[in-house]
Amino acid sequence: MNRPSFEDFFNQTDCILGEGALIERLRRNSPFELDPFIVNSGFVYEEKKREAIEAIYRGYLDVGAHHDLPLLLSTPTWRASRQRIADAGFAERDVNADNFRFLDDLRKSYGDYSRKVVICGLMSCKGDAYDRNKALNIDAAYAFHA
Repeated sequence: MNRPSFEDFFNQTDCILGEGALIERLRRNSPFELDPFIVNSGFVYEEKKREAIEAIYRGYLDVGAHHDLPLLLSTPTWRASRQRIADAGFAERDVNADNFRFLDDLRKSYGDYSRKVVICGLMSCKGDAYDRNKALNIDAAYAFHA
């Protein structure tokens, strides 16, 4: 299926639905603990946890499909850097790609509506992303996010 460029996706409408607060919803409304290293990125590997995040994502997909709105979904990979993935015991897994495939399968399950759904890869931050004095320089950021 041909997908529009992100620019075309962004410019096609005045309103784009975006999912949000996935981690907070899991933290407050599920029985599952978040991983201290990769938060919810490993949920795709356990059936019950995968079902929990699938239900949240499907809520957004259902609203978008019902109202025929373009939807931007972010992979649940906020803290999934190489080092954190290794620290969490998932070094042998392609955590970021597996999370994309998880969302892509959900998207595909929505038939024709799926063409209005774009998946972005949520990149991990290093350290305190809210303190500009601790920001990585360009070369270090490139190496960290590659």
